[in-house]
Amino acid sequence: MKPLFRLPVSCLFALIATICALGGSIPDAYAQANARITLVKEVTPDDTTDFFFTLNGPTPNGAQLDDDAMASGGDNNAAKSKYFDVIPGTYTITEQDAGPGWIFEGAKCTDPAKYTVNVATRTLTLKLPPEANVTCTFFNKKQTAATGKITIIKDALPDHIQDFAFIGTGPAGWTDNFVLDDDLNIPGGNSSTPNAQAYVLPLGSYSFTEPTIGSWQLTGISCTTASGVVVNLAARKVTINLTANANIGCTFTNKKLPTGPTAQVSIGKDATPNSTQDFGFTGSGPNFSVTATLDDDAGVSSGDNVNSHYFSQMLPAGTYVFTENQNTPGWTLTGISCSPANSAVTNVSAGTATVTVVGTQPITCMFKNAQTPQNCTAYPLQATVNIYNPMQPFGPQTVNICRGGTVKFVNVSSGSAHLINPTVPAASFAPVSLAVNPASGTTTAFANPGIYKYLIGGFTLQGTIIVH
Repeated sequence: MKPLFRLPVSCLFALIATICALGGSIPDAYAQANARITLVKEVTPDDTTDFFFTLNGPTPNGAQLDDDAMASGGDNNAAKSKYFDVIPGTYTITEQDAGPGWIFEGAKCTDPAKYTVNVATRTLTLKLPPEANVTCTFFNKKQTAATGKITIIKDALPDHIQDFAFIGTGPAGWTDNFVLDDDLNIPGGNSSTPNAQAYVLPLGSYSFTEPTIGSWQLTGISCTTASGVVVNLAARKVTINLTANANIGCTFTNKKLPTGPTAQVSIGKDATPNSTQDFGFTGSGPNFSVTATLDDDAGVSSGDNVNSHYFSQMLPAGTYVFTENQNTPGWTLTGISCSPANSAVTNVSAGTATVTVVGTQPITCMFKNAQTPQNCTAYPLQATVNIYNPMQPFGPQTVNICRGGTVKFVNVSSGSAHLINPTVPAASFAPVSLAVNPASGTTTAFANPGIYKYLIGGFTLQGTIIVH
Protein backbone atom coordinates (compact mmCIF):
# COMPACT_ATOMS: atom_id res chain seq x y z
CA MET A 1 0.00 0.00 0.00
CA LYS A 2 1.28 3.47 -0.80
CA PRO A 3 1.75 5.76 2.20
CA LEU A 4 -0.80 8.57 2.52
CA PHE A 5 1.98 11.13 2.53
CA ARG A 6 5.76 11.34 2.49
CA LEU A 7 7.81 13.54 4.86
CA PRO A 8 10.98 14.70 3.14
CA VAL A 9 14.12 13.61 4.92
CA SER A 10 15.24 17.23 5.31
CA CYS A 11 12.00 18.12 7.11
CA LEU A 12 12.27 15.06 9.34
CA PHE A 13 15.75 16.06 10.47
CA ALA A 14 14.58 19.64 11.02
CA LEU A 15 11.67 18.45 13.20
CA ILE A 16 13.94 16.21 15.27
CA ALA A 17 16.42 19.05 15.73
CA THR A 18 13.67 21.41 16.88
CA ILE A 19 12.33 18.93 19.42
CA CYS A 20 15.83 18.26 20.73
CA ALA A 21 16.59 21.97 20.92
CA LEU A 22 13.46 22.51 22.97
CA GLY A 23 14.56 19.77 25.30
CA GLY A 24 11.09 18.33 25.40
CA SER A 25 9.80 21.53 27.00
CA ILE A 26 6.56 21.61 25.01
CA PRO A 27 5.46 18.09 25.92
CA ASP A 28 6.63 18.65 29.55
CA ALA A 29 4.69 21.91 29.82
CA TYR A 30 1.49 20.29 28.70
CA ALA A 31 2.12 17.35 31.03
CA GLN A 32 2.56 19.79 33.96
CA ALA A 33 -0.60 21.80 33.22
CA ASN A 34 -2.62 19.66 35.61
CA ALA A 35 -4.33 22.46 37.57
CA ARG A 36 -7.22 24.75 36.68
CA ILE A 37 -8.14 28.32 37.62
CA THR A 38 -11.64 29.60 36.92
CA LEU A 39 -12.31 33.33 37.09
CA VAL A 40 -15.86 34.52 37.80
CA LYS A 41 -17.20 38.07 37.72
CA GLU A 42 -19.94 39.09 40.21
CA VAL A 43 -21.35 42.60 39.86
CA THR A 44 -23.97 44.45 41.93
CA PRO A 45 -26.21 45.33 40.16
CA ASP A 46 -25.80 43.32 36.94
CA ASP A 47 -24.26 45.60 34.32
CA THR A 48 -22.89 45.50 30.78
CA THR A 49 -19.51 46.90 31.84
CA ASP A 50 -16.61 44.66 30.80
CA PHE A 51 -13.86 43.89 33.34
CA PHE A 52 -10.36 42.97 32.15
CA PHE A 53 -8.01 40.61 33.98
CA THR A 54 -4.36 39.67 33.72
CA LEU A 55 -3.04 36.38 35.07
CA ASN A 56 0.72 36.31 35.72
CA GLY A 57 2.57 33.15 36.77
CA PRO A 58 3.96 29.95 35.28
CA THR A 59 1.16 30.01 32.66
CA PRO A 60 0.30 33.68 31.98
CA ASN A 61 -3.02 34.61 30.41
CA GLY A 62 -5.83 37.17 30.42
CA ALA A 63 -9.61 37.46 30.38
CA GLN A 64 -12.49 39.81 29.61
CA LEU A 65 -15.56 39.17 31.78
CA ASP A 66 -18.87 40.81 32.59
CA ASP A 67 -22.06 40.09 34.53
CA ASP A 68 -24.83 41.35 32.26
CA ALA A 69 -27.18 38.35 32.23
CA MET A 70 -29.93 40.34 33.95
CA ALA A 71 -28.88 43.77 32.70
CA SER A 72 -30.90 45.65 30.12
CA GLY A 73 -29.01 45.80 26.85
CA GLY A 74 -26.64 42.96 27.69
CA ASP A 75 -24.16 42.70 24.80
CA ASN A 76 -22.86 39.14 25.30
CA ASN A 77 -19.42 40.41 24.27
CA ALA A 78 -17.84 38.81 27.31
CA ALA A 79 -18.59 35.76 29.43
CA LYS A 80 -19.28 35.72 33.16
CA SER A 81 -16.51 33.18 33.76
CA LYS A 82 -13.47 31.67 32.09
CA TYR A 83 -11.19 28.81 33.03
CA PHE A 84 -7.48 28.22 32.41
CA ASP A 85 -5.58 24.92 32.54
CA VAL A 86 -2.27 25.93 34.03
CA ILE A 87 0.97 24.73 35.56
CA PRO A 88 0.81 24.72 39.40
CA GLY A 89 2.59 27.58 41.17
CA THR A 90 2.03 31.13 42.37
CA TYR A 91 -0.23 33.37 40.29
CA THR A 92 -1.03 37.05 40.55
CA ILE A 93 -4.45 37.90 39.14
CA THR A 94 -5.19 41.59 38.66
CA GLU A 95 -8.48 43.22 37.75
CA GLN A 96 -7.92 46.43 35.82
CA ASP A 97 -9.63 49.59 37.04
CA ALA A 98 -13.14 49.61 35.55
CA GLY A 99 -13.36 53.39 35.79
CA PRO A 100 -15.25 55.89 37.93
CA GLY A 101 -18.29 54.61 39.76
CA TRP A 102 -17.04 51.05 40.32
CA ILE A 103 -15.70 49.71 43.61
CA PHE A 104 -13.68 46.50 43.88
CA GLU A 105 -15.10 44.83 47.00
CA GLY A 106 -12.67 41.91 47.09
CA ALA A 107 -12.28 38.33 45.88
CA LYS A 108 -12.79 34.86 47.29
CA CYS A 109 -11.40 31.51 46.15
CA THR A 110 -12.48 27.95 46.82
CA ASP A 111 -10.26 25.36 48.49
CA PRO A 112 -7.58 24.11 48.20
CA ALA A 113 -6.17 27.47 47.15
CA LYS A 114 -4.11 29.64 49.44
CA TYR A 115 -4.57 33.27 48.58
CA THR A 116 -4.43 36.86 49.75
CA VAL A 117 -6.27 39.87 48.41
CA ASN A 118 -4.97 43.43 48.06
CA VAL A 119 -8.14 45.46 47.68
CA ALA A 120 -6.24 48.69 46.97
CA THR A 121 -4.51 47.24 43.89
CA ARG A 122 -7.39 44.88 42.92
CA THR A 123 -4.92 41.99 43.06
CA LEU A 124 -5.30 38.39 44.19
CA THR A 125 -2.17 36.31 44.85
CA LEU A 126 -2.85 32.59 44.65
CA LYS A 127 -0.72 29.55 45.51
CA LEU A 128 -2.02 26.74 43.32
CA PRO A 129 -1.07 23.15 44.24
CA PRO A 130 -0.88 20.31 41.65
CA GLU A 131 -4.21 18.92 40.41
CA ALA A 132 -6.14 21.77 42.07
CA ASN A 133 -9.36 23.05 40.55
CA VAL A 134 -9.91 26.50 42.03
CA THR A 135 -12.62 29.06 41.35
CA CYS A 136 -11.94 32.70 42.21
CA THR A 137 -14.80 35.18 42.18
CA PHE A 138 -14.14 38.91 41.89
CA PHE A 139 -16.79 41.20 43.37
CA ASN A 140 -17.58 44.73 42.22
CA LYS A 141 -20.31 47.14 43.19
CA LYS A 142 -21.53 50.22 41.41
CA GLN A 143 -21.04 53.14 43.72
CA THR A 144 -23.63 55.86 44.19
CA ALA A 145 -23.57 59.13 46.11
CA ALA A 146 -25.33 57.34 48.96
CA THR A 147 -22.60 54.77 49.64
CA GLY A 148 -18.96 54.53 50.63
CA LYS A 149 -16.38 51.79 51.00
CA ILE A 150 -14.72 50.31 54.09
CA THR A 151 -11.94 47.70 54.01
CA ILE A 152 -10.65 45.90 57.11
CA ILE A 153 -7.18 44.32 56.74
CA LYS A 154 -5.20 41.94 58.96
CA ASP A 155 -1.42 42.22 59.39
CA ALA A 156 0.17 39.59 61.65
CA LEU A 157 3.78 39.88 62.85
CA PRO A 158 5.09 37.45 61.85
CA ASP A 159 2.79 36.02 59.15
CA HIS A 160 0.84 33.24 60.82
CA ILE A 161 -1.99 30.76 60.30
CA GLN A 162 -3.84 32.22 63.30
CA ASP A 163 -7.40 33.30 62.47
CA PHE A 164 -8.60 36.62 63.92
CA ALA A 165 -12.32 37.20 64.47
CA PHE A 166 -13.97 40.58 63.83
CA ILE A 167 -17.36 42.06 64.67
CA GLY A 168 -18.84 44.82 62.54
CA THR A 169 -21.84 46.95 63.54
CA GLY A 170 -23.59 49.89 61.92
CA PRO A 171 -26.83 51.80 61.37
CA ALA A 172 -30.26 50.19 60.99
CA GLY A 173 -29.06 47.05 62.79
CA TRP A 174 -26.31 46.26 60.27
CA THR A 175 -23.89 43.66 61.63
CA ASP A 176 -21.37 41.21 60.24
CA ASN A 177 -18.99 38.73 61.85
CA PHE A 178 -15.98 37.68 59.80
CA VAL A 179 -12.53 36.09 60.12
CA LEU A 180 -9.20 37.22 58.66
CA ASP A 181 -5.65 35.88 58.75
CA ASP A 182 -2.23 36.68 57.30
CA ASP A 183 -0.88 33.28 56.30
CA LEU A 184 -0.19 33.41 52.57
CA ASN A 185 3.48 32.54 53.05
CA ILE A 186 2.93 30.03 55.85
CA PRO A 187 2.86 26.27 55.11
CA GLY A 188 -0.47 24.82 56.11
CA GLY A 189 -2.29 28.16 56.03
CA ASN A 190 -6.08 28.19 56.03
CA SER A 191 -6.80 28.45 52.35
CA SER A 192 -10.35 29.75 52.70
CA THR A 193 -9.59 32.73 54.99
CA PRO A 194 -8.65 36.03 53.30
CA ASN A 195 -6.55 38.81 54.82
CA ALA A 196 -9.04 41.58 53.98
CA GLN A 197 -12.78 42.18 54.05
CA ALA A 198 -14.35 44.99 51.98
CA TYR A 199 -17.83 46.52 52.15
CA VAL A 200 -19.79 49.05 50.12
CA LEU A 201 -22.25 50.48 52.65
CA PRO A 202 -24.86 53.20 53.09
CA LEU A 203 -23.69 56.34 54.83
CA GLY A 204 -23.48 56.30 58.62
CA SER A 205 -21.32 55.32 61.59
CA TYR A 206 -19.75 51.84 61.57
CA SER A 207 -17.59 50.12 64.18
CA PHE A 208 -15.26 47.14 63.73
CA THR A 209 -13.89 45.32 66.78
CA GLU A 210 -11.29 42.57 67.08
CA PRO A 211 -11.88 40.48 70.24
CA THR A 212 -8.92 39.54 72.44
CA ILE A 213 -7.04 36.41 71.42
CA GLY A 214 -4.47 34.67 73.60
CA SER A 215 -0.77 34.91 72.72
CA TRP A 216 -1.36 37.87 70.39
CA GLN A 217 -1.06 41.57 71.17
CA LEU A 218 -2.99 44.11 69.10
CA THR A 219 -0.28 46.74 68.61
CA GLY A 220 -1.99 49.15 66.27
CA ILE A 221 -4.98 50.14 64.15
CA SER A 222 -4.03 52.39 61.25
CA CYS A 223 -6.38 53.83 58.65
CA THR A 224 -5.85 55.47 55.26
CA THR A 225 -7.39 58.69 56.56
CA ALA A 226 -7.97 60.31 59.95
CA SER A 227 -11.06 62.16 58.74
CA GLY A 228 -14.19 60.69 60.27
CA VAL A 229 -12.19 57.89 61.93
CA VAL A 230 -11.81 57.26 65.67
CA VAL A 231 -9.31 54.56 66.69
CA ASN A 232 -9.68 53.11 70.19
CA LEU A 233 -6.82 50.67 70.66
CA ALA A 234 -7.86 49.99 74.25
CA ALA A 235 -11.28 48.80 73.10
CA ARG A 236 -9.69 47.10 70.05
CA LYS A 237 -12.09 49.07 67.89
CA VAL A 238 -12.24 51.55 65.03
CA THR A 239 -15.31 53.72 64.45
CA ILE A 240 -15.79 55.13 60.95
CA ASN A 241 -18.22 57.87 59.95
CA LEU A 242 -18.76 56.85 56.33
CA THR A 243 -19.52 59.73 53.97
CA ALA A 244 -20.52 59.75 50.30
CA ASN A 245 -17.94 58.14 47.98
CA ALA A 246 -15.43 57.69 50.83
CA ASN A 247 -12.92 54.82 50.48
CA ILE A 248 -11.39 54.00 53.88
CA GLY A 249 -9.09 51.10 54.71
CA CYS A 250 -8.07 50.17 58.26
CA THR A 251 -5.32 47.68 59.15
CA PHE A 252 -5.32 45.80 62.47
CA THR A 253 -1.74 44.83 63.33
CA ASN A 254 -1.07 42.00 65.80
CA LYS A 255 2.23 40.83 67.26
CA LYS A 256 2.88 37.28 68.42
CA LEU A 257 3.76 37.10 72.10
CA PRO A 258 6.54 34.79 73.32
CA THR A 259 5.47 31.23 74.02
CA GLY A 260 4.62 30.27 77.57
CA PRO A 261 1.93 31.22 80.07
CA THR A 262 0.31 34.64 79.82
CA ALA A 263 -1.88 36.68 82.17
CA GLN A 264 -4.58 39.21 81.46
CA VAL A 265 -3.59 42.68 82.61
CA SER A 266 -6.45 45.20 82.74
CA ILE A 267 -6.21 48.96 83.22
CA GLY A 268 -9.37 50.83 84.22
CA LYS A 269 -10.57 54.41 84.70
CA ASP A 270 -12.71 55.59 87.65
CA ALA A 271 -13.69 59.27 87.38
CA THR A 272 -15.53 61.23 90.08
CA PRO A 273 -18.00 62.35 88.90
CA ASN A 274 -18.56 60.10 85.88
CA SER A 275 -17.64 62.13 82.84
CA THR A 276 -17.00 62.02 79.10
CA GLN A 277 -13.49 63.32 79.76
CA ASP A 278 -10.86 61.20 77.96
CA PHE A 279 -7.68 60.12 79.77
CA GLY A 280 -4.58 59.05 77.85
CA PHE A 281 -2.45 56.03 78.83
CA THR A 282 0.76 54.39 77.70
CA GLY A 283 2.14 50.96 78.50
CA SER A 284 5.62 49.54 78.03
CA GLY A 285 7.55 46.38 78.82
CA PRO A 286 9.46 43.49 77.23
CA ASN A 287 8.52 43.46 73.52
CA PHE A 288 5.41 45.45 74.44
CA SER A 289 4.07 48.97 73.96
CA VAL A 290 0.57 50.37 73.84
CA THR A 291 -1.21 53.73 73.68
CA ALA A 292 -4.82 53.90 74.82
CA THR A 293 -7.62 56.29 75.74
CA LEU A 294 -10.13 55.58 78.52
CA ASP A 295 -13.11 57.40 80.01
CA ASP A 296 -15.78 56.77 82.64
CA ASP A 297 -18.97 58.09 81.05
CA ALA A 298 -21.39 55.32 82.05
CA GLY A 299 -24.71 56.89 82.96
CA VAL A 300 -23.74 60.30 81.56
CA SER A 301 -26.44 61.52 79.18
CA SER A 302 -23.85 62.89 76.75
CA GLY A 303 -21.64 59.79 76.93
CA ASP A 304 -20.17 59.00 73.52
CA ASN A 305 -19.42 55.27 74.00
CA VAL A 306 -16.39 55.76 71.76
CA ASN A 307 -13.72 55.11 74.37
CA SER A 308 -13.73 52.24 76.83
CA HIS A 309 -13.77 52.07 80.62
CA TYR A 310 -11.04 49.36 80.55
CA PHE A 311 -8.44 47.94 78.27
CA SER A 312 -6.85 44.49 78.61
CA GLN A 313 -3.72 42.80 77.26
CA MET A 314 -2.52 39.20 77.48
CA LEU A 315 1.10 39.47 78.63
CA PRO A 316 3.84 36.93 79.41
CA ALA A 317 5.93 36.98 82.57
CA GLY A 318 7.79 40.23 83.05
CA THR A 319 7.57 43.77 84.41
CA TYR A 320 5.37 46.35 82.70
CA VAL A 321 4.78 50.05 83.38
CA PHE A 322 1.42 51.71 82.73
CA THR A 323 1.31 55.52 82.89
CA GLU A 324 -1.58 57.97 82.86
CA ASN A 325 -1.03 61.31 81.15
CA GLN A 326 -1.58 63.78 84.01
CA ASN A 327 -1.98 66.84 81.81
CA THR A 328 -5.78 66.53 81.78
CA PRO A 329 -7.18 70.01 82.53
CA GLY A 330 -9.59 70.13 85.44
CA TRP A 331 -8.77 66.64 86.76
CA THR A 332 -6.44 65.26 89.44
CA LEU A 333 -5.19 61.68 89.77
CA THR A 334 -6.13 60.79 93.35
CA GLY A 335 -5.20 57.12 93.56
CA ILE A 336 -4.16 53.88 91.85
CA SER A 337 -5.28 50.53 93.22
CA CYS A 338 -4.24 47.15 91.86
CA SER A 339 -5.51 43.63 92.51
CA PRO A 340 -3.84 41.47 93.71
CA ALA A 341 -2.23 44.17 95.82
CA ASN A 342 1.22 42.56 95.66
CA SER A 343 1.17 42.42 91.86
CA ALA A 344 2.09 46.08 91.30
CA VAL A 345 3.91 49.08 92.75
CA THR A 346 1.96 52.32 92.29
CA ASN A 347 3.18 55.91 92.23
CA VAL A 348 0.35 58.46 92.16
CA SER A 349 2.63 61.49 91.77
CA ALA A 350 4.24 59.92 88.68
CA GLY A 351 0.93 58.45 87.50
CA THR A 352 2.39 54.95 87.14
CA ALA A 353 1.57 51.36 88.00
CA THR A 354 4.51 48.99 87.66
CA VAL A 355 3.01 45.53 87.18
CA THR A 356 4.84 42.23 87.61
CA VAL A 357 3.29 39.34 85.70
CA VAL A 358 3.94 35.86 87.09
CA GLY A 359 2.17 32.85 85.62
CA THR A 360 -1.47 33.29 84.61
CA GLN A 361 -2.82 35.32 87.57
CA PRO A 362 -5.03 38.15 86.18
CA ILE A 363 -4.10 41.67 87.32
CA THR A 364 -6.34 44.75 87.37
CA CYS A 365 -5.24 48.32 88.12
CA MET A 366 -7.76 51.12 88.53
CA PHE A 367 -6.66 54.74 88.04
CA LYS A 368 -8.92 57.10 90.03
CA ASN A 369 -9.43 60.75 89.12
CA ALA A 370 -11.44 63.55 90.70
CA GLN A 371 -12.58 66.72 89.03
CA THR A 372 -10.57 69.66 90.32
CA PRO A 373 -12.83 72.09 92.26
CA GLN A 374 -13.31 75.40 90.50
CA ASN A 375 -14.68 78.66 91.82
CA CYS A 376 -18.35 79.10 90.94
CA THR A 377 -19.59 82.67 91.31
CA ALA A 378 -22.01 83.05 88.42
CA TYR A 379 -24.77 80.95 90.03
CA PRO A 380 -26.29 80.64 93.51
CA LEU A 381 -25.77 77.83 95.98
CA GLN A 382 -29.51 77.51 96.58
CA ALA A 383 -32.58 77.34 94.36
CA THR A 384 -36.28 76.63 94.92
CA VAL A 385 -38.78 74.81 92.72
CA ASN A 386 -42.42 75.58 93.63
CA ILE A 387 -45.12 73.01 92.77
CA TYR A 388 -48.53 74.50 92.10
CA ASN A 389 -51.36 72.73 90.26
CA PRO A 390 -52.14 71.00 86.93
CA MET A 391 -52.87 74.33 85.29
CA GLN A 392 -49.54 75.76 86.39
CA PRO A 393 -47.49 72.65 87.25
CA PHE A 394 -44.27 74.01 88.73
CA GLY A 395 -41.58 76.57 88.27
CA PRO A 396 -39.02 77.48 87.41
CA GLN A 397 -38.70 74.52 85.06
CA THR A 398 -34.91 75.00 84.83
CA VAL A 399 -32.64 76.07 87.71
CA ASN A 400 -28.89 76.72 87.82
CA ILE A 401 -26.72 76.25 90.93
CA CYS A 402 -23.05 75.86 91.78
CA ARG A 403 -21.68 72.45 92.69
CA GLY A 404 -22.26 71.66 96.34
CA GLY A 405 -25.48 73.67 96.24
CA THR A 406 -29.04 72.61 97.03
CA VAL A 407 -32.47 72.62 95.42
CA LYS A 408 -35.60 72.84 97.59
CA PHE A 409 -38.83 71.36 96.21
CA VAL A 410 -41.87 73.06 97.80
CA ASN A 411 -45.47 71.83 97.55
CA VAL A 412 -47.21 75.22 97.48
CA SER A 413 -50.83 74.67 96.49
CA SER A 414 -51.19 71.53 94.39
CA GLY A 415 -53.49 69.80 96.86
CA SER A 416 -51.76 66.45 96.25
CA ALA A 417 -48.76 64.55 97.56
CA HIS A 418 -45.91 64.22 95.06
CA LEU A 419 -42.93 61.96 94.43
CA ILE A 420 -40.08 63.54 92.50
CA ASN A 421 -38.01 60.99 90.56
CA PRO A 422 -34.69 61.60 88.76
CA THR A 423 -34.80 60.51 85.10
CA VAL A 424 -31.46 61.54 83.54
CA PRO A 425 -29.14 60.23 84.79
CA ALA A 426 -31.29 57.57 86.40
CA ALA A 427 -30.92 57.33 90.19
CA SER A 428 -28.70 60.44 90.20
CA PHE A 429 -30.33 61.61 93.43
CA ALA A 430 -32.70 60.12 95.98
CA PRO A 431 -36.40 60.43 95.11
CA VAL A 432 -38.05 63.35 96.91
CA SER A 433 -41.40 62.78 98.68
CA LEU A 434 -43.65 65.77 99.38
CA ALA A 435 -46.72 65.74 101.65
CA VAL A 436 -50.12 67.16 100.71
CA ASN A 437 -49.88 70.03 103.17
CA PRO A 438 -49.16 73.31 101.43
CA ALA A 439 -45.66 74.70 101.81
CA SER A 440 -44.14 71.32 102.76
CA GLY A 441 -40.65 71.11 101.31
CA THR A 442 -37.57 68.92 101.00
CA THR A 443 -34.01 70.00 100.13
CA THR A 444 -31.68 67.96 97.92
CA ALA A 445 -27.92 68.56 97.60
CA PHE A 446 -25.94 68.28 94.34
CA ALA A 447 -22.19 67.78 94.82
CA ASN A 448 -21.20 66.99 91.25
CA PRO A 449 -21.48 69.13 88.10
CA GLY A 450 -23.86 67.92 85.45
CA ILE A 451 -27.34 68.18 83.99
CA TYR A 452 -30.04 66.44 86.01
CA LYS A 453 -33.62 65.90 84.84
CA TYR A 454 -36.64 64.85 86.89
CA LEU A 455 -40.39 64.17 86.77
CA ILE A 456 -42.96 65.12 89.41
CA GLY A 457 -45.67 62.55 90.07
CA GLY A 458 -48.96 63.64 88.50
CA PHE A 459 -47.29 65.87 85.89
CA THR A 460 -45.74 65.02 82.51
CA LEU A 461 -43.59 68.15 82.25
CA GLN A 462 -39.90 67.43 82.88
CA GLY A 463 -37.72 69.69 85.03
CA THR A 464 -34.00 70.41 84.69
CA ILE A 465 -31.28 71.19 87.24
CA ILE A 466 -27.93 72.40 85.90
CA VAL A 467 -25.06 72.13 88.39
CA HIS A 468 -21.99 74.19 87.52
